Amino acid sequence: MLKPAVLVLVLGATVWHSYACYERNKIWENSGTLWTNVLEQFPDVALVLNNRGNYYGKELGEVDRALPDYERAIQVNPNYAKAYCNRGIVYSIKGQFEKAIPDYNKAIELEADYYEAISNRAIVYAQMNRFEDAIKDFDHALTLQNEDATMWHNRATTFLQMKQFDKGLQDYNTAIRIHPRYADAYYRRSMTYYYMQNYNQAYTDFQTAVQQLGYKADQNYTNLLMQALQN
Repeated sequence: MLKPAVLVLVLGATVWHSYACYERNKIWENSGTLWTNVLEQFPDVALVLNNRGNYYGKELGEVDRALPDYERAIQVNPNYAKAYCNRGIVYSIKGQFEKAIPDYNKAIELEADYYEAISNRAIVYAQMNRFEDAIKDFDHALTLQNEDATMWHNRATTFLQMKQFDKGLQDYNTAIRIHPRYADAYYRRSMTYYYMQNYNQAYTDFQTAVQQLGYKADQNYTNLLMQALQN
């Protein structure tokens, strides 16, 4: 008897809120030195603290270094939604989901249609296996930006975790329509077809993902699919 492949929730990268780039004079080596110089003159500007945090976290990947800037930005301006969202992202990356959720909640309280906060909270809910809450946030996010292929993919993957394969299939179809070379969407749709016992279509998507788009397939799923095709 075939055992179902293990579905791993693969969600799109968390969204860092970033401001439009400022034109810099050549004396600035990077954004970090720019914002640090400004903070030396104006130490209590929440926007500048947030921007330096974005530089540390987004550009350098040093989330522990970014965290104090977001915390200080919130102290300076307790109604600054972007700093709450960005601190929530840091907590999400660190796996501290119970800390991330209140920050996303506060950001959404301050800005009801804050897309980045809503979509990132959805991802955290899914990672916490709070699938119904995740779906509600994905639904909300998609009313705000319905051409975001990653968001359709993320909701589809959550539906798969809930074993709602028909809904997952529809969302993967939409993700692929928006982004025709979305390798992970083809691969996850292949797994969806596998669970629905449509093995030929599963193999077609598998080939597209792996052979045409270079996706690295899980060997366990590969073996299960090949076995299903032979039976």
